[in-house]
Amino acid sequence: MMSLGGTVEAHLPGLKYPTRRLSNGFAVQPVHWSDNPEHDEAWADRESIQYGGRASYGWLQNMEMELVRGGSPRWPMLDRKYHVRLLLRRDYLNADWSVYRSLDHGIRHPECCAWVAVHRNRDRYFYRQFYQTNTGIPVVAKQIQEATGADEQVEMTVADPSIWRRDDVDAQTLWADIYSANGLTLVKADNSAAGYETVAAGFMATIARWALGHGDVTPVQEALNAPTLTMGDVEKLADQPAIWFHPSCAEGDYSLFEQCRNLRYKAQTGDPQHKAASELVEDVDDEGPDVVRYAMQSACVAWTVPRPRTQGEMVHRLFEQAAAKQDSGEVY
Repeated sequence: MMSLGGTVEAHLPGLKYPTRRLSNGFAVQPVHWSDNPEHDEAWADRESIQYGGRASYGWLQNMEMELVRGGSPRWPMLDRKYHVRLLLRRDYLNADWSVYRSLDHGIRHPECCAWVAVHRNRDRYFYRQFYQTNTGIPVVAKQIQEATGADEQVEMTVADPSIWRRDDVDAQTLWADIYSANGLTLVKADNSAAGYETVAAGFMATIARWALGHGDVTPVQEALNAPTLTMGDVEKLADQPAIWFHPSCAEGDYSLFEQCRNLRYKAQTGDPQHKAASELVEDVDDEGPDVVRYAMQSACVAWTVPRPRTQGEMVHRLFEQAAAKQDSGEVY
C-alpha cells in the first residue's frame, strides 16, 4: 500500500500518477498496473483473482493504491444460492469421502464444532454444527461424541492451537489433555492467516462449479467484479477445493454459514488518508469461520482410504448414537 503524499512536481507521459516531491527531498514516482502497455482490463481481471477480485481490499490497496475503509465482509462472495446444498447422508458417507471434526474452544463465547466430509478431490461439505456456551470441557466432549452418528468414521478432530494452553484452575493441565481424558483426542489445526485466503478460494471454486455447470460465467464475473473473465478463467478457479454447507449449518445467526457471511474486516481507525484499512478480521462471532478455516487450511484434513471397522467399534458407536437420540430427540 502506498500513500500518495508530497507535492506534485511533474507528470511524465504514459504514467497515470504524477511524480511527487516528499518533505525529505526525495522524489517518488507511483507506478500503476495500467502503466504497463501489456496490462489491459482482462489482465487485471485475471490477476485480481488471487486478491479476491477487483473490489477486494487486497487489490484496491496494493494495485489501485486506494485508501479503503474496513468493516466490509471478509468473504463477500458467499451466497446461499451457491454454497448451501442438501446432500443425503449416503452422498457423503461413502468411500469417496473422509469425515473430520473441526473445533474452536469456548466458554463465555460459544464452543463450536463442525463435522466436515472431505472428498477425494479435496472438496469440503460441512454437514453438522455444534454450538454451546458456559459448559465445561467434559460435558462438551461427551456431547460432541454423542452427536457423531454410528455410521460416521471420524478420522480426527483438529482444533484451535490455543487449546494447548494451561488450564486457568490447574496450571499443570492442558485443556487438550482434559478433552483427551474425556474421550475427545485433538490434533493441532493450522491457524495461519493464509487460511482466510484458502477459504476464499474455496468459496470462489463453488461459484465457479455452478458457472461451469450452467454455462454462465456471469456469477463469477460479478463476484470478482471482473467483467472480462472467460470460461477458461472460471475453469482454473473451479480446480480449487470447493465448499458447501448443509442447510442445517446455515440456520440462524449462530451457524457456520451465517457467521462466515458476517465475518468483517476490522473497521478503519484514524485518518484514512494516512492509515490503511486493516487486513485483520473482527474477533467477534468468528467461531464458525475459524472451524471452517481450520478444516480448509490444515494439511492433515484430507481424504484417506477407508479403514475396516471392527465389530466392537460399530457396536460402541451404535450405543453412543442411541444415547444421543434419547437425550436430544434427534432422528437420523
